[in-house]
Amino acid sequence: MDDFNEFLVKEFYNKIGMNKTIDSFPKIERAFHKFLRNYNFSRTISNGCNAGKIPAEVILERAAKNGMDFDTLLLWILALLNQLKGVDTNE
Repeated sequence: MDDFNEFLVKEFYNKIGMNKTIDSFPKIERAFHKFLRNYNFSRTISNGCNAGKIPAEVILERAAKNGMDFDTLLLWILALLNQLKGVDTNE
């Protein structure tokens, strides 16, 4: 977890000041959601046993190994999408 926190500081929080369009807390929050979506669903892991995969893929594989009830997966995805409604992906 410490590695992830260091990554967030280095790759997101330290760069906020360089983005002139981020001038409020709501804009920071929207930018953070966009950053996390990219991190979890687009960014490929570069090293380790999961190299070449995206984090969401790793989590789903682990959930399948642990016998997750995938019948409820769509409800979780819908809840996530509803939570992110109104997030402007152009910012």
